[in-house]
Amino acid sequence: MSQSNMAATPETEQSDEHLSSEAHRLEALHRYAVLDSLPEENFDRIAEVASRQFKAPYAILSLVDEDRLWVKAVVGIDKAQTDRDKTFSNTTCSCARCTGR
Repeated sequence: MSQSNMAATPETEQSDEHLSSEAHRLEALHRYAVLDSLPEENFDRIAEVASRQFKAPYAILSLVDEDRLWVKAVVGIDKAQTDRDKTFSNTTCSCARCTGR
């Protein structure tokens, strides 16, 4: 059966929608040019507020690109980045792909 004769299924539509959504998310992330930038007081304040609000000893404001989770601001630890496949965000992105959200 040729590609043009294949009917779209809910699974393929969700997958296509996720790929489009992920492409738009990454495009916006790169457009803002915050990856690998210096610390910024506004982002540091957001992490501090989150730590206080949730009474958590740690707060991380991170950005996820194609390959990694990059930390823009942090309270309580000092890790600047990690491989994307080792992050909770990667699991979340994968789950969103499965559910079409």
